Amino acid sequence: EHARDVLAARVLLPNEFLGRYYHPQLESAVFLSATTWIQGGFESSMGYLGLDRAADPAPDEEREPCRVRTFRAPEVFDYSRVLVGVPKDAPEPRQKEAWLAFVRRFVAHLGERTRGRMLVLFTNAEELKRVGEGLAGHFRARHVPLWWQGMPGVAKEELPRLFRARTDSVLMGLDTFWFGADFPGETLEYLVIARLPYGVPDRYHHAQ
Repeated sequence: EHARDVLAARVLLPNEFLGRYYHPQLESAVFLSATTWIQGGFESSMGYLGLDRAADPAPDEEREPCRVRTFRAPEVFDYSRVLVGVPKDAPEPRQKEAWLAFVRRFVAHLGERTRGRMLVLFTNAEELKRVGEGLAGHFRARHVPLWWQGMPGVAKEELPRLFRARTDSVLMGLDTFWFGADFPGETLEYLVIARLPYGVPDRYHHAQ
């Protein structure tokens, strides 16, 4: 009988390993996040992290259930003061040139009228660079400082300081500017999200 090659594929998620082997070894642990409260609870994140698995041992596990407690801190931001707007005339991102032209026009229009105080978030470094280079002359002519991640002569670590120092400036970034960066006061009053930071749905995404 001829041997046959067999390909077996399986999506590997961390929750089983974490809940069965890792969490039970810990004496104590604290998980902190600003984005794990989903649909009115922590159930989704607890499942992904294996915390529900740690709290409910399988019949073949000779251990006590881990005690898992959750706590949601009060909101410190007044969301009633936020106005969210979505442009209805934006082209599909698949139409790359038309979409980039729209983003340039939108940022130029809003940034000129707000006199800065604006953070623009991108998910793609090439698109950020093209928009930044395309808007440099526009904002320079209007005396509005424009900073963008990857611009020549300015390190990424300098950008937050430059943005905070000038309330009339515009900052465009990606990566760490999506999280962990805080600009209190008048420095940031307008946030533009060019594209939501979600990957293309694939088989791994649907399996999760």
